[in-house]
Amino acid sequence: MTDSEIIAAFALDENQGMRALIQTHTPKLFALIRPIVGSQAATDEVLQRVFIFAWKGISKFRQESSLSTWLHRIALRTAWKYIQQEGRITRDEKMELSQGSQELDSTRNPQLLLLQSLAELPPKQRLVFVLRYFESMPFNQIASFIQCSEGNAKAQYHHARKKIEHFFSLHD
Repeated sequence: MTDSEIIAAFALDENQGMRALIQTHTPKLFALIRPIVGSQAATDEVLQRVFIFAWKGISKFRQESSLSTWLHRIALRTAWKYIQQEGRITRDEKMELSQGSQELDSTRNPQLLLLQSLAELPPKQRLVFVLRYFESMPFNQIASFIQCSEGNAKAQYHHARKKIEHFFSLHD
């Protein structure tokens, strides 16, 4: 469904518009949020917060950017707040990831290994890595987003990358 169709659906029926928004944007937002927060449960919680914010703010959406870009920004801010409040990924969430790796160990799933390695990173390094590696965000924008210097953002990314490389070398 296109942005204009979703906004038109909101104008006709708020519930229908919300269903369209969720159905259209959940897969991409899930893929963005999951590596940042770590677990299925945390991702679901952050997604719920994103859609609540969007539902409350859709009337103020000015269509200066796409609905996808607007939701993307909301998701990043919400995930960042979540990991700042929650800190590191919990032991239970790490167990969820490791159980998944045991089930898929025979296939040596690199995506699962990457998720596991991200779970080991401190929250700021995890976010910087996701923004740079998955989202190709420039370091100056990352620095602005997490409120640090550009040099610090580059250092966070470098340290995260080295830790991830080390994690992969342990699982060869």
